[in-house]
Amino acid sequence: MTSEQGALTQLYAATSPEIEENDLKAALLFPIAQTKSKSSLAKDKDGKLGGDFWTLCEALMRQKA
Repeated sequence: MTSEQGALTQLYAATSPEIEENDLKAALLFPIAQTKSKSSLAKDKDGKLGGDFWTLCEALMRQKA
């Protein structure tokens, strides 16, 4: 895969109206612009993993400041 081909999925996610139209804002995308099902861990339905990650990032940033 060329670097140009490798960038297509990111460009699709950033610019395609299909993202809004098909409710793909949090979709898992694979080359080239294909959707896949997320694992149960990646779905993070209650937001705990995302919240924990955010807390970790804030703590790391405070250490650097």
